[in-house]
Amino acid sequence: VLDNLSRWEQENEALVSLEKTTVTVFPPQARSGPSAYTKPLPPDQRPKLLYCDQAVDPPFRGVQKVVQYTATPKLLGLLYDEQLQFRPHITELRGKLQARRDVLAMLGGTNWGCSQHTLRAVHLSYVQSKAEYALPAWGPYAGKTALEGMGTEQYHGACVVSGCPRGTRTEVALVEAGLQPFDQRVDFLTAVQHERNLRLPPGCPARVVAQRGPGPRDGGPPARYARGGGGSATRRVKTFRGILFDLPHGAVEEEVRKPERGGSHA
Repeated sequence: VLDNLSRWEQENEALVSLEKTTVTVFPPQARSGPSAYTKPLPPDQRPKLLYCDQAVDPPFRGVQKVVQYTATPKLLGLLYDEQLQFRPHITELRGKLQARRDVLAMLGGTNWGCSQHTLRAVHLSYVQSKAEYALPAWGPYAGKTALEGMGTEQYHGACVVSGCPRGTRTEVALVEAGLQPFDQRVDFLTAVQHERNLRLPPGCPARVVAQRGPGPRDGGPPARYARGGGGSATRRVKTFRGILFDLPHGAVEEEVRKPERGGSHA
């Protein structure tokens, strides 16, 4: 690893700042499935890497320093963990969603608030868009309990949009607000992203991964998102959970053909 890092510095004529560099170990078991590896790496088993720091002024330039270890690195706004189950990311995300939902609730006063149509539009663009950032990358691999927590946030948002009191059945609140269950959003967005990846130019890394077919985390997408069985993307989506996910013919293809909008994270 350190040899590759040194080679990268030489090839790109750039220096790595050790103050902003961390190391994380993802055990092979963590890439085999959501429940294959459940315990974090013990502190005594964490690697201690020494690297010559060339990005500081003399006389400290070239002095070997320990590369800090972190169990939860953040890359492009996504919080990883050693088990690749994204629990820290979901915990942090739920706190942010609650803060945004409080803002939404301030717009929904009974006598003076916005209409349900406006509240739903604000929810989709301000709250749900935050929840769905990079969702195809982490949603399929998150644990069932963690996804249930995200479903709870979706339910609370539906109550704000529809005006239903807490305690309303989840299905009723979601239908009244015109929202999908969160686990179905995971299925749909992952299927759409998989189809988009298959349409990328040959040789693109994302397309190569999508074409590998079903397998564990390090071998391709989950089996339910892979081609096979004579079914198109539309057929696969129709076999996912829930009646709200029974889409008309060609719905996924239409979604894939939509032009990218500014600020989209799909």
